[in-house]
Amino acid sequence: MFRYPTFLTAAFAALALAFASNAASYAQDAPSGSSLDARTIHNDALDADMRYVVYTPAGYADSDESYPVLYLLHGYSDDEKTWSSDEKGRMQGICDKYFEEHPDRKRIIVMPDGRVTWYRNAFEGPDQYETFFFENFIPAVEKEYRIKADRENRAIAGLSMGGYGTLLYAVHHPDVFSAAYAMSPAVMVGQQRQRRPDGISDEKFAEMTKKAENDDVILQLEKLEDKSAVRFTIDCGDDDFCLDGAYRFFQTAKRLKVPCELRVRDGVHSWDYWRVSLPLALDFFSK
Repeated sequence: MFRYPTFLTAAFAALALAFASNAASYAQDAPSGSSLDARTIHNDALDADMRYVVYTPAGYADSDESYPVLYLLHGYSDDEKTWSSDEKGRMQGICDKYFEEHPDRKRIIVMPDGRVTWYRNAFEGPDQYETFFFENFIPAVEKEYRIKADRENRAIAGLSMGGYGTLLYAVHHPDVFSAAYAMSPAVMVGQQRQRRPDGISDEKFAEMTKKAENDDVILQLEKLEDKSAVRFTIDCGDDDFCLDGAYRFFQTAKRLKVPCELRVRDGVHSWDYWRVSLPLALDFFSK
């Protein structure tokens, strides 16, 4: 299994308690004309439904226009409704205001439930989340909604665990996304190296090591064939415990001449920080 440093494990345990709440309340429709749709898609491998929420901007329902798309990932212990909840993300109001000021930048925003998978495939077993996301989820969503289904119009962003997932998906699938915005990405948490458990065969440990390397976003960044395929931004508070790992990703990107921007503002690992990050991400995607 993946083993995390004690201080990081404790930090995420505390965050899990801080983020835990009753089911997020959110508006289905806003006076602005935007909408939040709560949907499900069946995961045959798990024989379970995966939940997700889709934000459509004002004007979507009254036209036949197609829109760019943003896949917006939540953090550890959260779910598909957290970004749109009144208590935490408040993304509907943030995006309504942003798109009212920038009507030419409107886009559909898709928020999936990543559970606590780290957006990765499990080492063993049927929970192959990343595979499901790309082979089933994205095609289904982009068929259901009027989305410009090409990499130039497809972006990804997320916070904490979702920031790590953002980087993972961008380096694994540069043919899918043109831009990635990672908020407080949990790089050092999401990619810890394997310690060899007692009694594990050489063959099994080699498989475990290969899987860990595949989930190491910095190592996978090194292996990118087209270093200019995806534009990145790393956005992390100066007092955020994820800053060191985030900065390591940025330094590696600059050394490799991968287009990557770094934003460090006053802040910690909190919603006060990430709510400011969201319109900055929308600015970045519009470049």
